[in-house]
Order: sequence, then C-alpha cells, then structure tokens
Amino acid sequence: MSRSTRVSAYGVCKTADALLLVHQVAPGPAAGLWTLPGGGLEFGEHPSDAVIREVREETGLDARVGRLLAVHDDVYDLGDGVQRHGVRLLFSATVSGDPIPTQVDEVDQVARHQLGSLPADATAWARLAAVLEA
Repeated sequence: MSRSTRVSAYGVCKTADALLLVHQVAPGPAAGLWTLPGGGLEFGEHPSDAVIREVREETGLDARVGRLLAVHDDVYDLGDGVQRHGVRLLFSATVSGDPIPTQVDEVDQVARHQLGSLPADATAWARLAAVLEA
C-alpha cells in the first residue's frame, strides 16, 4: 500500500449568521458535498496565497486572509491501494459582494448558508468552521 500527504488551505468566510460554502463535484473526499472554498497548495505556494487563489477561482470573490483558525486532518483511501493523509488549514477570510458562478470544473454551486442550518451534506471541516470564532 502506498501513502501520500496533501496539504490544503481553506477560507472560513463568515458573517454574523452565515458561512460561504461551495458544492464540490470533483473526485476526492468532498465529492458531492458542501465545503469551504479552498484546495490544495501548489508547490512552493504559501497557504494564505492558496486561500486567495482558490476563493477567487471557486467563488469569483477576492478574499482578505486573516489568522489560522484550525487544522483538520484525516486519512482516507484513494483506491487502488493508496491511502492519503489530508491536512486542511482553515484560515479566517473576509469577502464582499455576491459570489458569481464559477468557471472551474470542481465546483457547481456557491452559496451562503445559515450557521445554524448547514446542509446535511456538509464536510466535517465546514461544520468545524461554523463553530470557530473568526
């Protein structure tokens, strides 16, 4: 069995009562789920720069990145005898304006969800973000 590690950075874009989420359709542990805007770091990329890039790609919004709020990790099977350790860095982020339809293949919807009623199909790290103090 082979193993790999993937480090990702996500923006926790909250208002007083809502959290910005994207619906991911790309393969992976969040496929078919609502999750935070973000994704894998490119080689040599700083995590806060990854948040800015991913939020823009997935929502059309410009983000200002704040402090690191939490780290979420898990181990999951990729199939074909490959295990991955997913490490997710959750940063506070602010955005303004309304999200616009994304042009990336990984996401098919973008919406603000009420903190008290996240979708049943939200990722564990999106649920964690909902209770964090940004």
